[in-house]
Amino acid sequence: MSKIIEQREIPTERLKIDPVNVRKGASDITELEDSIEKYGILEPIIVREKGKDVLIVAGSLRYRAAKNIGLKKIPCIVKEMSDNEAFIESAIENIQRHVLEPSEEAEVYAKAYEIFGTYQAVAKAFTVSERTVNQQLEAARLVGIIRDVKKGKQEHAPVSIPRDITKVDVISRAAKEVFRETPKKQVEMFEALKDRPREDVKRAVTYIKAKAEMEPESFEKKPVKEMVDQAFRAVNVEVELRFDSKVSKGIIKAAEKRDLSWEEIVQLAVEQWLKREGFL
Repeated sequence: MSKIIEQREIPTERLKIDPVNVRKGASDITELEDSIEKYGILEPIIVREKGKDVLIVAGSLRYRAAKNIGLKKIPCIVKEMSDNEAFIESAIENIQRHVLEPSEEAEVYAKAYEIFGTYQAVAKAFTVSERTVNQQLEAARLVGIIRDVKKGKQEHAPVSIPRDITKVDVISRAAKEVFRETPKKQVEMFEALKDRPREDVKRAVTYIKAKAEMEPESFEKKPVKEMVDQAFRAVNVEVELRFDSKVSKGIIKAAEKRDLSWEEIVQLAVEQWLKREGFL
């Protein structure tokens, strides 16, 4: 565990951003510069000493802003910590401040999982649910695929994913299930769905997975965008239905068994009947 050694002011010129610091992207720090110029640095940055270097673990934006306005010294909390401990401390601070891009945050979770080895340990460190960790790791997998498909394999190539991690998780898992051997199509499916509302995505994904299962040969030949457009045409048909108690009970049982909504079960049942009767 990391421990505090001391708190002191350190010359700005001696400070360097720690390679394990998770904050990689550039940000507009004009307002921060103005604030520091007016009030000073109100919250010390977190640093560690490694050899002759003083490395910034958390507070890189405060450091950049202070450097830009010519501040000679910066208040620092000096801690003793390993590389892994420094990474986790940097990760926790940046996640709690909500300053990371969604793709950056997902990759932070992936790195934390490499360090801790279990969902439970990562969830405890970041004070989130295990489900969130699971979703973030799936998002990190998708970010890696997108980067590879787009040939941007450099470590911090920008990859844009929605901040709604639940939606990212739903699309990524469905794309993996439907196009397991074709990363390019996984990315195409993600790009076609990522800007849609979450509930629309869930309905479209259910439809696409069902079509892939029912018509595997013809399905594989269709362009991904055509599949997605077809899914939205199908799921956006709204019909009010009433069922007797026997049918209602069957729908409830089917929904519970397949972990789907009643609406999704009815949609699948209607489509399968139409196909059996030759209408599809």
